[in-house]
Amino acid sequence: MSKFKIAHWDDDPIIIMRLKSVCHDLNSRYGNIEYTDINFTSVLIETDEIINNYNLLIIDLLDENNSKKLIGFDILEKFKNEKITFPIIVYTTAKREKGSDIDINTYEEKYPEVVFIKKSEDADTSRIKREVEKIIKENLQDQFEVTSDYINEFSQQLRFFGRDKLNQILFEVKKHFELPIDEKLNLSKLKSGFSGAILFKFSVENTGYVLKISNEVDVLESEFDKSKSYYHLLPTKLFNWLDGQKFYTPSKQTVAIVIKLVPNSKTLFDYIINAKGKDNVEKVLNSFFFVSGMQKHYKSQRAVPIKWASIFEKFKNDRFLTIKEVYRELESLLKNFDLKKVEELILNEDFGKLNSKTLTKLGGVTLNHLDLHSKNILIEDDETPILIDTGGLGYGYWCLDVSRLLVDLFINGFGYNKVGGHTREFFDVNSFDNYFAIGQKIVSLEQLDYDSKNDRLIDSINWLTSNVASIYEDDFSLWEFQLGLMKELLQVSYRTGSVPHSKRALALELAYFCMNEAEKNAS
Repeated sequence: MSKFKIAHWDDDPIIIMRLKSVCHDLNSRYGNIEYTDINFTSVLIETDEIINNYNLLIIDLLDENNSKKLIGFDILEKFKNEKITFPIIVYTTAKREKGSDIDINTYEEKYPEVVFIKKSEDADTSRIKREVEKIIKENLQDQFEVTSDYINEFSQQLRFFGRDKLNQILFEVKKHFELPIDEKLNLSKLKSGFSGAILFKFSVENTGYVLKISNEVDVLESEFDKSKSYYHLLPTKLFNWLDGQKFYTPSKQTVAIVIKLVPNSKTLFDYIINAKGKDNVEKVLNSFFFVSGMQKHYKSQRAVPIKWASIFEKFKNDRFLTIKEVYRELESLLKNFDLKKVEELILNEDFGKLNSKTLTKLGGVTLNHLDLHSKNILIEDDETPILIDTGGLGYGYWCLDVSRLLVDLFINGFGYNKVGGHTREFFDVNSFDNYFAIGQKIVSLEQLDYDSKNDRLIDSINWLTSNVASIYEDDFSLWEFQLGLMKELLQVSYRTGSVPHSKRALALELAYFCMNEAEKNAS
């Protein structure tokens, strides 16, 4: 990165020496950290020069050589009165004594953007080092590069968690892999699922990795930690456990997990799009669900049955407000969606025959992957399927995995070309009616007709709708599966970072269709 310049005023030579040492240590880690010992008058008189030439200002409050004059206070007042926004750390001998002229607590309230550190509470300089390092990370230059064909989509994804956060995460990733400070990671496109996280792919010494990054820190952390107690229960033929590494921004507002990819493999999505024929598609799906053991897994890894309305558990309380916001955003594109009826079903468990008081059926619960989209299944060169990204493993309603896979293939697959990626049709509102008709057939488990553009994708969807009853032979009922599809489609509707508004509206309207079909079929 370019130079990160630190200006420091203090009248104590020992403190100056300590701060120089701190900056020397940080320079050995980050490179291009420059420390300058300045005079306080330059801060007051040449403020513009300080702002333009430095990235951080560290000051004392008191001048011990001048009757403990509050020079630092004059500097803070100048910055506040002139409304100058600039990183400042106060490193001082002032006390924390209530009622004192130099009570730090009072200043912390008056200057909330300034970091205050009492020297006597930081004898080993660990606190000042930590605070300086945090600001350095917030100002990191780009730790990545992307190819020109990915730049537009990448920029859109970047808006949802911030360029600075990505740089902070990637700096930690580079340190973990012991890469040179000035080396940039080449990020390539990896289509995200519907979990809310953004996925990137990068390589280190010819080994591929997935970077899964999310602002929902608690969610990603709990999924990751919980999965460690479950992963050994999955079929060994399918599961090559590679312990992911977690990385955080200094503020802990963003977390990322790095997952090692299986060598010489491609995602199920890419495999399907590029498959030579129907037989190849059906072979890998049959291998995944039947030969390698996912069907047996769903039958054997059971938990206590729960009521059918639990399918929508994640939308209870505040999460349904998200659906309301999406509805208001997309209302002009919708032709048949009754928000009130959807709310009655999800929050009150009451829509026609779908009433939890009269329809008391308990549904099977099994150990699900819980993020089984087509990018989390890798196909090796010998057409062997492997599961990755097992951060969401957990017990849930029987239909959730295949529901997610079907919805993923439908939403992300139509309008995708194996040569150029997503086509205009993927984003085009005028494709809505055609896609909705296709979606209705999928929800009703009807076979799709070939269209010459999406034939291998259609093969995969037809195989799933034909075999879902066999995959879940102990649990299957059409209406419950349709509610599972509804749940997944509702989630798609608020994935603004990875799904265009036309397809989010499609997902919302198709979710309503699922609800009505499930009500007709409920028993």
